[in-house]
Amino acid sequence: MTEPMPYSCPMSQRLQSTFTFAASPQRVADMLVSQEFADRAAADMEAIEHRVEPGSDTLTVWNVVPSPDKMKRIVGKEMEIKQTTSWEPWAGDGSRRGHIQVLVEKMKTVLEGEMTLTGDDAASTVVYDSQLTIDIPILGPKLEESAVDSFADILAATQQIGDGWLAEQAEMADAEEADGTAAAAAEPAESAPAEGAASDSTAA
Repeated sequence: MTEPMPYSCPMSQRLQSTFTFAASPQRVADMLVSQEFADRAAADMEAIEHRVEPGSDTLTVWNVVPSPDKMKRIVGKEMEIKQTTSWEPWAGDGSRRGHIQVLVEKMKTVLEGEMTLTGDDAASTVVYDSQLTIDIPILGPKLEESAVDSFADILAATQQIGDGWLAEQAEMADAEEADGTAAAAAEPAESAPAEGAASDSTAA
């Protein structure tokens, strides 16, 4: 007869994160559902496999990543993480609400929450308010802590990856503007008629 495990689930924990970016809300909203941003996040997670399904104001990403050392005996060497991010329409005050879900089926673990985006042309703030639920027997609180840390790391990476992506986009925009200015300056000016040149019209 199998002995009962000394510690059981489900457990639930609230996770809150706030990120500030030097960009307008529109740029930040676009970034968080862009394939380029998802590709960078996958590289940061050292994903072994990576797939993206973009949509209108939504993005679904599947990443197969190495399991945390403390979780390997439960989920194996690898685990698949499915993340869906979506935005609601803009509110009248210029803010925007969104939703995030991160699912790890092997761990029967899901993070679900809301995003609130506010700001102006100079800077934007994204507030994540989410609930993490683990519905699998865990062998002890240390493993729960490891699972919570893994999901917290996924959210925390948003700041670093976002800052880098936005900085590169700004540099590209500046370079394009400089190229356009240089090209305009290089165009030959329309030459004025020489003084004393004959007129096309003939006096009567």
